[in-house]
Amino acid sequence: MNFYPCNRHILLDKATKEEKKGEPMVLLPEGYTPSVEEFASYIVVRSSPDCTIDVCAGEIVLVESSMVKEIKFEDEIYTLILENYVFGFFGDERGDWQY
Repeated sequence: MNFYPCNRHILLDKATKEEKKGEPMVLLPEGYTPSVEEFASYIVVRSSPDCTIDVCAGEIVLVESSMVKEIKFEDEIYTLILENYVFGFFGDERGDWQY
């Protein structure tokens, strides 16, 4: 089943590989949680038709990690962000933008 975002949301896929979690080499205190990066890159899967920024499937965007929402529905996880939390795009150029 496909998911189609609405209300200015963008459906994302992780652009960075997660570290493999194996047996720890160092004992850590109970309750320890590793620090989370403030920003992360994601690949755009699709965007809501009412987005005011022009994002295309396959583009890589930089977003604030704390604003990314992971929603689990019927054994699928959907990663979403509101368009105004996209800081920018990675690539050689964006032809539709003028600087």
